[in-house]
Amino acid sequence: MSNVRVFARLSLAPSLNVLPCQYSLAVNRNTVDDASINKSIIEFYSQAERYDKLVSYYISQSQSCIEHHGQYEEALMHLKAASALSIKLNDAAAKEKIKKLIDERCSVIEWFVYAKESLHSMDRLSLENLCTDLLSPPSNHIIREGDIYALLIEYFFALEQHEEACKYLKKIQEQGRDPNEYLDKSIVKKISRVTGNNDSLSDDEFEE
Repeated sequence: MSNVRVFARLSLAPSLNVLPCQYSLAVNRNTVDDASINKSIIEFYSQAERYDKLVSYYISQSQSCIEHHGQYEEALMHLKAASALSIKLNDAAAKEKIKKLIDERCSVIEWFVYAKESLHSMDRLSLENLCTDLLSPPSNHIIREGDIYALLIEYFFALEQHEEACKYLKKIQEQGRDPNEYLDKSIVKKISRVTGNNDSLSDDEFEE
C-alpha cells in the first residue's frame, strides 16, 4: 500500500491517481474501517479531481457506517461531506439527482438520531408513529430495522413494560437477527427472563 501512495504522489497526471484508488478499493474491501486506507482513497480521488467518484465513495461509507456498526452520527458526517463536494460536479442533472439522494438520506437519519436522543422524553404515540414512518419505504432502506425496534424496546424497558418490549424483541428475531446486535445484552437478558422468551438467551444464560 505504501508503494501505491508513492506512485500517486509522484504522478504528474492527476487522472492517474484513480488507478491506485481503484487498487485500494479492490484489495481492501474487507478493511473499510482502516482510517489510513480511507484517507488515501480520499486523497487519490481529490488529486485526480474525480469528485463524482469521491461523492459516491462518501455515500457508500455512510451506508457502511450504518450497516456494519449502526453509527448514524458518523454516517451523517460522510453524507455532509458528499453534499459539500457535489457542488463541484459538472453534470447539472447528476448534481440534482445526487443532491436529492443525499438530502433524503440526511433527513431520515436526522429523524432517527432525534428519536434516539429524545427517546425518554417522547410520548408513546409520537414514538410509535415516528418508528412506523422509519419502517416504511424509503426509510427502511436507510435505517436498520433492528435499530428502530431497539428504540421501542428500550422505551418500554425503561417503563418496565416488558411484554411490550418483548413484542418488538420478537420482531428482530423474526428477521433471523440476534437482538444483542442492537441492544445491551443486559436488556435482552432481563426482558427474556421476565417474559419467558428464552429464544433470546444463549445456552449459558439459559442455564444460569
